[in-house]
Amino acid sequence: MRLSFLIWIGLAAIGIGCGREGGSPLIGAVRRGDVTGARQLLNSGADPNRREGVNNWTPLMHAVHKNQTGTARVLIEGGAEVDARGPHEETALMMAAGYGREEMVRLLLKLIFDSWPACSPRRPLILLPAVSVRVKS
Repeated sequence: MRLSFLIWIGLAAIGIGCGREGGSPLIGAVRRGDVTGARQLLNSGADPNRREGVNNWTPLMHAVHKNQTGTARVLIEGGAEVDARGPHEETALMMAAGYGREEMVRLLLKLIFDSWPACSPRRPLILLPAVSVRVKS
């Protein structure tokens, strides 16, 4: 009885997609870091915001998860919604920060800032690094 239960669990995990790249060619290209493939798929009409996988993430979230900065850039240039929320209200930027991926955070901040028109009320303020000043007494 226990053996059949363990086999059933293994089959269920395979059935829901554990360990796979995802169903769409775009998600696969994004997770592999295939910049050329992702660009071609987007140019052919692939949806840069189609949610897939066991976490129901956008392609941009998959790029962040796999730390694929090249495909993240291609997705944003191709119309990916940078402020899309995941199932736990997380954004791709929040995910990158949570994973400690400094290069991805920098890329996303730059691409997010550059993607908004200068007069847009949604355009973020310029983020300046904290500066430590020593004052002589």
